[in-house]
Amino acid sequence: MAPRNTDRREDYINTLVPVLDKIRTCTQLSLPYGAKAEVEWQYFEEIHELQVELMETQAKAAAKYGKQRAGSASAVAPRSALPLGERLSKFKKWLVANGVSKDAPVEFKANLHEGVGAVATRDVAKDEEVLRIPRSLVMSTMSAQRSPRIRDFLTADRQVNGLPAAVILVVHLLEHKFDPTSFYKPYLDVLPDAFALPYFFDPEDLAELKGSSVLREVYVQLCDMLRTYALIFDAVEKSKIVSIWNFTWVEWRWAMAVVHTRQNVIPAYTKAEADEWVAAGRQLSSLPRTTTCLIPGWDMINHREGLPITSTNDYDVGDHVFLAPEPVRRGHQVYMGYTDNRPNRHRLMRSAFLAPKPVPADYLQVPFSFPKVKDAQRRKHLALTKFKLQEPFPLDLRAPIADNYDNVIGTLAAAFGTAEDLKRIEQLPSLVQDQTLYPTLQKNQKAMAEAYTAGELECRAKIANYIKMQAMVYLTRNEEDAETYRAQLDELVAAGTASAVDPVKAQMRINVLQFRLFELETAKTLLAHAEEEAQS
Repeated sequence: MAPRNTDRREDYINTLVPVLDKIRTCTQLSLPYGAKAEVEWQYFEEIHELQVELMETQAKAAAKYGKQRAGSASAVAPRSALPLGERLSKFKKWLVANGVSKDAPVEFKANLHEGVGAVATRDVAKDEEVLRIPRSLVMSTMSAQRSPRIRDFLTADRQVNGLPAAVILVVHLLEHKFDPTSFYKPYLDVLPDAFALPYFFDPEDLAELKGSSVLREVYVQLCDMLRTYALIFDAVEKSKIVSIWNFTWVEWRWAMAVVHTRQNVIPAYTKAEADEWVAAGRQLSSLPRTTTCLIPGWDMINHREGLPITSTNDYDVGDHVFLAPEPVRRGHQVYMGYTDNRPNRHRLMRSAFLAPKPVPADYLQVPFSFPKVKDAQRRKHLALTKFKLQEPFPLDLRAPIADNYDNVIGTLAAAFGTAEDLKRIEQLPSLVQDQTLYPTLQKNQKAMAEAYTAGELECRAKIANYIKMQAMVYLTRNEEDAETYRAQLDELVAAGTASAVDPVKAQMRINVLQFRLFELETAKTLLAHAEEEAQS
């Protein structure tokens, strides 16, 4: 007779099978481009209900079969019982014990405006080295490959072949989270429990995103996360890389959020490692060029808009080095620049904070289909063979129009171009599905943007008028809500997130309202530029 604990484990898994099958089926349904706001919202509500069903099913099954965890079903597993300040002190000692200089002029503090951050222990000069994180401290897809448990996981089920690097890193993170002897335990003990990211919240918390151009991305992100969780569930169960009792949707979502908000990409190997590889008669081309990773310590330093990026990777030894981008007085927080031009929609989805105002990279995403004209097939063929686009697809419209170096100008020229414009497009090299595809695509896009700027496209006014119309449509549908958004935002900001019952939810509400106002500003800027271009 099988041991009773084995029976309970099987009962637990069998209870989850119907909802996992439901996820596998439902996440195959794609949200069509150009769907009405009500339809997009319905899709989002349904996929949200699916994650709630999964959480509730797991919580009830765990309680029934004897593995109920302390706390609510929506809370991640507790880690260290020590106060956060003490955990941060232990974390700093762990860094120093493993190669970070004991003279590094920062200490990690809680209860800052951003939560946890780095505070200068003395005056720091501009361009002074603040942190040098040895490669041995980095958790990456390369360190994952050295884990026997990860190898077992990747060979446990053929469905996990070809998983994205970020997903492997998420599994690697969970592998260590539930290992009490993990080398990374001091780091894991100081990671946040909650994140101001859309997939942590109910539809009512995100209600203002209805009608926005980002709602589709929120749906797709949650859909992809659920699909991947269901996809790898069997491999986790077979390989036992994480106890099936611990491999819950709540924990998966937490680990995804850690990677979304903290991941970096660095060279996959050092110069010494490359030399050893070549000396052994192997080809460097067989190695990945980069590795997706988490960099303990470095990722505790908060971003401030306008600061330059001053982090580099030392190729010789593999250390990740951060230099102060500005002078910092003792006792003041040390900031870095994460990015110089990341769109606010990307920050909403993956950073949990927005810029203080719209940035040049912000864009208005609109669905596009070719007009119904006699030579529509020819125009569609040009868009596909020269710009890799097949309708329906989104266009990312930004101002000024000439800065749209992606698919915008080429696509609109194919759609609205005169006979001479179409001849110009036909003369561009066609895309081939090999290593030349993306360099050729970039050349084609740049060529069309340059032709637009130089006034060489006869359809220049039509392109500007199309963009003008899209901005006007967006504003007509959404501008009347601006004052309501602004009033709600002002109230939340005045109250402050620290005093809120749920500070993370308050920050999410701020992010949502800010994004809607930023998107309206982007549409207004786009409209002004398009009107000017149409008249020139």
